[in-house]
Amino acid sequence: MRWKDKLIKDFEEIVDGSQKNEFKVYLHKIQCQEVNLHLAIFNEPFLNFVLTGIKTIESRLSINNVAPFRRVLPGDIVFVKKSSAGLCAIFEVGAVHYFTNLKQKTYEMVNSEFGKKLCWNSDPEFLNLKSQSKFLSLITIDNLKIFEEFKINKSDRTGWVVIRRGLQNTLFDEKNK
Repeated sequence: MRWKDKLIKDFEEIVDGSQKNEFKVYLHKIQCQEVNLHLAIFNEPFLNFVLTGIKTIESRLSINNVAPFRRVLPGDIVFVKKSSAGLCAIFEVGAVHYFTNLKQKTYEMVNSEFGKKLCWNSDPEFLNLKSQSKFLSLITIDNLKIFEEFKINKSDRTGWVVIRRGLQNTLFDEKNK
């Protein structure tokens, strides 16, 4: 069994007991395959900010046009994994914003409008390390649910993975592959 399929199966088993009602919406969307499923890997201190509700918008910067850029839609589901550890939470995607051809002015506008929700100021080197980026995705974190951590066998260093494309996003979208 592929690690992506095992992740889904393990999640369903973990929340199938006493937490079933709390995760009912997620279980329905996963089982009906309505929306895209994603896996996002987080480093500290950003993971803690997400789990405590301080960080309510996730940002992903990249040099190349890779996930999550233009691959995340409102309503999608994102599994949260701690770097070098297990899965610990899940959230639904709210609003999504994409930016290309990033310039200092773009960063200033994004920081002015979303800065507090992004927590970029918690790591003074963050934007310097990402200064060569050309693509920016801003993903609003809605309905965050934390669950008992469990390991998965993902071993590559990719920070964002599309686990499965939802059925609503597969018809007539060959151009997006």
